[in-house]
Amino acid sequence: MKGCFYRSWLLFLCIAIGSMWIVSGCQTTPVGPADRETSEPAFPSSQTPVVKADAAEHLLLRIAFTQGKEGIMFQAAERYQRRVQEMSKGRIIIETLPDGQMGTENNQWEALQKGSIEMMIAHSILDQIAPEFLVFEIPFFFAGRAEVERFLNSRLWQVDFQEILGEKGLTGMGIWDSGFRQMTNQKKVIKKPEDLAGLSIRIPQNPYREALFQALQAKPTYIPFHDLRPYLQQRIVDGQESTLLTIEGERLADIQPFVSLTNHIYSPTLLLANQNWFAQLAAEDQQVLLKAAEQVGKEIREMVKEKEQQIIKQLKENGMVVSTVDRESFQDKALPVIDHLKRQMNPDFVDKVIQQIQVKEK
Repeated sequence: MKGCFYRSWLLFLCIAIGSMWIVSGCQTTPVGPADRETSEPAFPSSQTPVVKADAAEHLLLRIAFTQGKEGIMFQAAERYQRRVQEMSKGRIIIETLPDGQMGTENNQWEALQKGSIEMMIAHSILDQIAPEFLVFEIPFFFAGRAEVERFLNSRLWQVDFQEILGEKGLTGMGIWDSGFRQMTNQKKVIKKPEDLAGLSIRIPQNPYREALFQALQAKPTYIPFHDLRPYLQQRIVDGQESTLLTIEGERLADIQPFVSLTNHIYSPTLLLANQNWFAQLAAEDQQVLLKAAEQVGKEIREMVKEKEQQIIKQLKENGMVVSTVDRESFQDKALPVIDHLKRQMNPDFVDKVIQQIQVKEK
């Protein structure tokens, strides 16, 4: 009887010890909110270390931007998506998040810094990221696309601006394109600064654009973009300044008979990556992403150039008077804007940028 009792007691003791071991083993990894978050479909981020993937694994990343399917950046993102997939033989998979799915550019920038997304296409917030990007507000900075390409091949972009972005936790993958800004109006041909005197010109909410048109003796007037066409139709303002892509998209030829090809502002668009995330990638993956961005950038800039030429031809066919301007006289009048910009950042950096761009190719 005693033997039976001891055997039963021993069996109970073993079960109890085993249960304690199982419970203690399970509790070595507590389940909390962080675990529930990572149970969602995960993409590599600065908060989630990248696992060095072998050829059989996939690298997933997301690109956020505000433009919808009709925009040039949507086409650029799709082209980049396909190019990366081809170059990586299907191993790197990109999900595009267009049309403000991640909110405004400010929302996207915040998500990029936190590592919630891996890349974004930035356009309107560049000077918020770093004041040095205000150099793109220098009037008549680039005479044309040759200067843009020279800038992209210069130390300024490849070293100086990369260091600036790096200080903000970002990696500049490449510059894409939104085109040059031009002027339209309903009153007369604009060829020299004096022709703008007294004209009311719609501008975006931008103090440097305001300073430019004040220097040109025009009357800059801030109007939200969605009110642009009705304000022009009702002749509340005489004209506006925007890219040829916008002039075509808003059908301004119907209500603005004159367009002046001033190229007064170049509008760059940057593909940015979270620096911590990018640094953790295998060198091979980094090269794929950078090379694809460079290739797509060249293609998009060429695509925009060709599109602008098509638009100019179409505007002329639609009866719009298209004219060029005396750039040198406009540059002279716009000098006060450069002084204004120098007060917002290191003036030596502004001079360095201007000198670099003005160096002629030998």
